[in-house]
Amino acid sequence: MKNMKKTFWYPTILALMTAVISGAANFFNKIGVTAVKDPILYTTLKNSLVALFLIGFIVAMRQWKEIKKLNKGQLLKLLVIGLVGGSIPFALFFTGLANTSALNASLIHKTLFIWVAILAIPFLKEKIGLGAWIGVGVIFIANLFVGGFIGFKFNSAEFMIFLATLLWAVENIIAKKVLKDMSSQIVAGARMAVGSIVLFLLVAWRSDVSAVMHLNGVQWGWTLFTSLLLFGYVVTWYEAL
Repeated sequence: MKNMKKTFWYPTILALMTAVISGAANFFNKIGVTAVKDPILYTTLKNSLVALFLIGFIVAMRQWKEIKKLNKGQLLKLLVIGLVGGSIPFALFFTGLANTSALNASLIHKTLFIWVAILAIPFLKEKIGLGAWIGVGVIFIANLFVGGFIGFKFNSAEFMIFLATLLWAVENIIAKKVLKDMSSQIVAGARMAVGSIVLFLLVAWRSDVSAVMHLNGVQWGWTLFTSLLLFGYVVTWYEAL
């Protein structure tokens, strides 16, 4: 019984920590992306810092030895996670966030659990009972009663955030399978490292790399602060998975 409680409470507490971090991060990210002004550059720098944090942790804990044992199939799955979860959705989400309210963006993003639940049925063979579906409905309806919400605008910004949310839902399903054979730190590190490389290529293609040199202290401050939030989000969520 003690082991069952530990098995249940450990991921539950981590998931709750992820939810708290995510809820706060959406509003702080709105300030950060507004300060930096370029949403793609902002998320590229932020993701790159998180990738460095995770790589440093993997090296410090000597988990890099695990990478040497990965086969081609596992490496390919990590590459897919980096593309589907660590790059494209971030570009979409922060471009959308720059052009809509933090509350609307947060409400759209918080539908993530719904799409994950739907995808988990055919792809993970999970069974969700009536009680769980009622809980899903209650949480979604509760989100709509958040103070200050005046309705969705159904514009391109909200569509980009919604598309990013769907991609993150797909990533969650892939990650759930990958985490059976790999540690959460390796998967999270690959997600952020591969994603950062793709985002940097996008910034270079737009010829915006030099803009990094012109960021001021306030812009770097918000970038670093939100990077720490993202680091906490990625670590707790992947460990919970």
